[in-house]
Amino acid sequence: MNGYLLDTNVALLSLARPEKAIEQGPNVLSAVSYWEVVLKSMKGKLDVGEPRVWWTDALHQLAATPLPLRPDHVGRLGQLAKVATLHADPFDRILIAQALEEDLDLVSADAELDAYAGAGLRVFGKSPIRGSRPCLPSTCSAFETSHHPSSVRLAKGKF
Repeated sequence: MNGYLLDTNVALLSLARPEKAIEQGPNVLSAVSYWEVVLKSMKGKLDVGEPRVWWTDALHQLAATPLPLRPDHVGRLGQLAKVATLHADPFDRILIAQALEEDLDLVSADAELDAYAGAGLRVFGKSPIRGSRPCLPSTCSAFETSHHPSSVRLAKGKF
């Protein structure tokens, strides 16, 4: 499979700020991102409205194909520790494994992911996204949009 696996932050930012929309494709959105959005919504760290609606809208608006989590993705996690210190975020670790296993380019604003280039991971932060590299919610001011029913509101601080 070839294409772009969008990390959760990039998907959220692309939906909330259309000027940062993904220009190239094919786009892929992992069920892991859906899982992350649901968990963070439940904890009150993220408000996307109804997460099920967010997921459907995200797939449609980003023209993305859903990628399920499969055993071969989980198996790939063991190889990551041989390349770099494991990323602190378990969601990012499994997205890295999925990108490697499916031969996808990972689109992320997280510079820490560059450490996995030795494993063959291709990370894009600026190229496939119109405008400047998207900022991480942990370094951006809070933003709120209401242009769509599944608008996104991020609290200040860590996402």
